Amino acid sequence: MLKLVDFSYQTSVVSESAFHEHLKLYNGYVNKVNDICHGLENADKSKACHNYSQYRGLKKELSFCLNGVMFHEMYFRNMGDGSNKPGEHFLRAVGDFDKWKEDFIATAKSARGWALCCFEQRTCKVVNVLQDSYSDDLVVSAYPLLLIDMYEHSYFTDYKSDREAYIECFMDAVNWQCVEERAKSLEV
Repeated sequence: MLKLVDFSYQTSVVSESAFHEHLKLYNGYVNKVNDICHGLENADKSKACHNYSQYRGLKKELSFCLNGVMFHEMYFRNMGDGSNKPGEHFLRAVGDFDKWKEDFIATAKSARGWALCCFEQRTCKVVNVLQDSYSDDLVVSAYPLLLIDMYEHSYFTDYKSDREAYIECFMDAVNWQCVEERAKSLEV
């Protein structure tokens, strides 16, 4: 059973009301994962089928909702107030920070869902990727270091359709200490 993480408002990226509305979406993903897991416990596994079955549907939606939970948890943690700077592990991993930042911002502008800066474990390199859905575009061996939610719900209340202003404010307020801890855990 997944438990909700209690995130407090500590960012300058979005207003407090927008932040709390966004948390409601996260809460919905957590609740849905728990519902799906309960459904899987009670599903008739003997009727599992690759074309269509209740079991297949539950498994497919579990991937979607579980990614929704994990992405939001990582996003809320790496969204800060701009009080710290990128750390040595992250900077070493990305190499040229300005070039990486330019690419990350372009990735965010291109994303319909999420932009992620990931450590890709096969090549042992940092790569910026976009993921338009929780169950599509996932790079299997990638570990997210920094995420920005580019779905409209994340910025529209405060920025309307000005995605670039949202991205700029986000980049100015990244919780680099959180990103550094993720980079350190991989020893990149």
